[in-house]
Amino acid sequence: MALRRAWLLPLLLAATAALPLLVAAKRPTLRFSNDGTFKIIQLTDLHYGSLSFRDKRTTEVQTKVLEAEKEGMGLVVFSGDMVTGFMEYVDAALDKMVGSGGNQSGWFEQQWKKVVAPVHNLSLPYCITLGNHDAQADLDGRQIVQLDIDTGKHLTLTQQGPANITGASNYWLDVLASNSSAVAARIWVLDSGMKGCDGDNESWGCVAADTAQWVAETAATLPPVDTHIAYLHIPPIQVLEVWNNESTRGFKDEPSGCSQVDSGAFAALRDAGVQAIFFGHDHDNCFYGELDGVRVGYGRKTGVGNYGPPRDVARGARVVLLREGESAADAETWIRNEAGKREDDQPSDAENKVMFEQGECGTPNSWGEKLVALMG
Repeated sequence: MALRRAWLLPLLLAATAALPLLVAAKRPTLRFSNDGTFKIIQLTDLHYGSLSFRDKRTTEVQTKVLEAEKEGMGLVVFSGDMVTGFMEYVDAALDKMVGSGGNQSGWFEQQWKKVVAPVHNLSLPYCITLGNHDAQADLDGRQIVQLDIDTGKHLTLTQQGPANITGASNYWLDVLASNSSAVAARIWVLDSGMKGCDGDNESWGCVAADTAQWVAETAATLPPVDTHIAYLHIPPIQVLEVWNNESTRGFKDEPSGCSQVDSGAFAALRDAGVQAIFFGHDHDNCFYGELDGVRVGYGRKTGVGNYGPPRDVARGARVVLLREGESAADAETWIRNEAGKREDDQPSDAENKVMFEQGECGTPNSWGEKLVALMG
């Protein structure tokens, strides 16, 4: 018996040592399909936690959109405000009113299970970046990222960003070529924070200056790729120039909640070779244009919670179809709406455009009445 145990021990040790490698190997490998395409679907501003009937409808919208685009899907990007974090305190207050004690232990994790249920049910690879509302509940940004890493099983590609820069969800993902192990495309996923940008505490958040520097320094060490795209939550201030001065497709129905400070993130991404930057945050805006060779634009508001989109506009998600060897600025893009139908962004009415005022970025305080009135 002793000999048998002695023989088994090395095998057990070897198997135990291999477990981290086996777990890591389960992470999805992103690769262009045989036809040279890679499809990304952007879900933005889901706002779970905004009353149960709204959450149920959001899950229906999310599922309908994902099912319609499942074929050939490369990656689902959750681009922030997956959860309306401040609703934890509303729920706690209501619980106290009805005498249940207001115990909200594990509130965010309860919402998170709803957020990712559709991608797990459909076995779709995904990643997340944080919005301004996600970390307003019982978990901070780092804890949210870790929750997804720990519970995302073999589907999540979310990563903890460097600890020495601003934000938790800063990382990049490489997409391999269709017929080799060469990197053919790169996806930057960046954390635009909550409130305040590089010292301006009245601004919405931004991809901070130290994060922009990290992008520049990191990109310089990576092999160049032909196809390069980025996702974040809060629009950079350049969105004003895109709408006012460039040819655009889509609509603007509210002031932009962009960062009031130019942190250098746009320039860093452009200089790193990024050809398209997409974001959310402004629920009533859905347009894109091109600036300095970079396509800059919004996704479509996906969730039922909180406000928007405009009454005559369906909820949905932006789809981007990257082509191997081609610029992301030239990629085909469309909206898949809550009815499962495709919408192509129409040219904006240039003659009747309502322009952004110079430097017009809304502030967190200016949105207060709208948010409170809608209760999440």
